Amino acid sequence: MRLLSHPVRFGDTTLGRSMHSETLFDLLAVALEELGEALDYPFTEILANGGTPYAPVDVRGCMSQYPIHGETVRVEGKPVEISTRSFVYQYVFRRAADGMEYCRMRVTHVTIAADGDAEPLPEHVRASLSDSLDAGDGESTDNSGGTSGYPTLDEHASISEITDGDCEDSPVTFSRDFRIGTPHIEAADWGYFEEYFRFISLALEEQLVSRGVNPADICEEGLQIQPAAWHVTFEDVVPYGSTLTVNGAIHVSDEESATVDNALTVRYHLDSDRGTHIRAVFEYACFGPDKSTEPVPSDVFGVSQSK
Repeated sequence: MRLLSHPVRFGDTTLGRSMHSETLFDLLAVALEELGEALDYPFTEILANGGTPYAPVDVRGCMSQYPIHGETVRVEGKPVEISTRSFVYQYVFRRAADGMEYCRMRVTHVTIAADGDAEPLPEHVRASLSDSLDAGDGESTDNSGGTSGYPTLDEHASISEITDGDCEDSPVTFSRDFRIGTPHIEAADWGYFEEYFRFISLALEEQLVSRGVNPADICEEGLQIQPAAWHVTFEDVVPYGSTLTVNGAIHVSDEESATVDNALTVRYHLDSDRGTHIRAVFEYACFGPDKSTEPVPSDVFGVSQSK
């Protein structure tokens, strides 16, 4: 199913001409709202009943290339698993001009009812998703990871266990607090999931700046440090007015665990006084507008290669 097309504008881009990684999650949210309309179970109906529509509780993704200014991104997808209260949907981001794949994400969605419980999927929604699943709806969404050598979704699924101990065992850790204000919430009065990816990026960048490193100087000229793979789990909603602390731990992947050669892996947990809300693991590489990719020089983060 084709969900949307988005021309890459100047405001979508980061250093150089490449799209911000966070913009991908903005597009994911828009695509999800389009999916809700297509399933005849729109956000407006769920919000009117006090629910939180299609909350992404598990997000896995891998990147082959970042879109650049002037290109148009097409987002399409199909269901890959359906249960009583949730469904897993695979989103593929392609270049509209020739269908080349930029990125794919596999997301588990749960609608949260007003009482905080997972709401059963309406029968007509389950039927529509099942029909699409049976029909193999959408263009090819096999698990090939593109031409960059970065991970397939199946490989990425085993990137790492996300545990509390990961942060404690790292040679380099960092943290930053963010207050959840009105710019960071959505209509259900919880923190908006796209904002958490921005918080993660800001916390990591501040770690660099604290070491006297300019993010623009990390990669070779024309390349930009960006996520190459990620796995994020959402364990609790983040209320308006709370303070969310991003805790990060930097590692260099070993040969057995790396899905990106010489990957720089950062594990995160995002906490408040309620406990841990989000756990995540990201692998980073240097991406260029001409499809070039290079490992991130790990010494800029204060860790050394283990190989």
